[in-house]
Amino acid sequence: MMRFVLILLGLLTGLGLAVLSEGRMSHLRLLAPQITPVWTAPIDGGATLWQGQARGLSLGVLPGPTDLRWRFDRVERAGIVWSIRLNGAGLDARGEMRLPWSRDRVALRDVSGDLGLADLPAIIGGAVQTGLLRVEGLRAQIGLPERQLQSLAAQIEMTGGRFGPVEIGSGEAILTSDQAGGWRMPFSVEGAMLRAEGRVEGALGRPGARLELRVTEVNGLSQEARRVLDRVAEPEGAGWRLTRDIDSLGGWPVF
Repeated sequence: MMRFVLILLGLLTGLGLAVLSEGRMSHLRLLAPQITPVWTAPIDGGATLWQGQARGLSLGVLPGPTDLRWRFDRVERAGIVWSIRLNGAGLDARGEMRLPWSRDRVALRDVSGDLGLADLPAIIGGAVQTGLLRVEGLRAQIGLPERQLQSLAAQIEMTGGRFGPVEIGSGEAILTSDQAGGWRMPFSVEGAMLRAEGRVEGALGRPGARLELRVTEVNGLSQEARRVLDRVAEPEGAGWRLTRDIDSLGGWPVF
């Protein structure tokens, strides 16, 4: 998610090099290719600062290509606001990007959307997964000109979750960050057969994270479900515990 925020920022604010008026990206590439960085390649030739599209973005946390569209929305006392939309495999999200007059930061606000787990590669290697993730109110702030992610927050809900033979049912998570540059996401999930609580935490701008998870059996797990849990976690009492350092949240499968 952190990589997604930084790429989005780079694409939209980078257009300012080319399109302070109705200039188009294709004109800039023709007249001054030396100031069009490699990361601007996905931006359509007809894109301007006011509206446009970037196709086939690799956002790290999402394994498939994603398209980004933006459109100027309004001018406020605090600065300029664009509407943004993201589309990809199983993904549909909308929100706003705000650039204050001071131009020392960019903020994403009220980014919400759905992500279908069945459209993604397996999070747990070899396990078929289904369900829907709903992201609500994602907010992020990025400092300029260094493009450093400064804060991040969102609420996430899951419904209809299943990973292989393990029915998850529903779950929720709250993503927050602190002034020291850390982020954390406590979460809980519950299904007919098990209950789980844990957290994921890391540092803003770094790809790795640490996962701590405790799984408790609720009602008669199948032998197949037990084998899956025994493979990815350590048995402990009436349940399982998993503690793992994840090198990259963009790596698939994660487990």
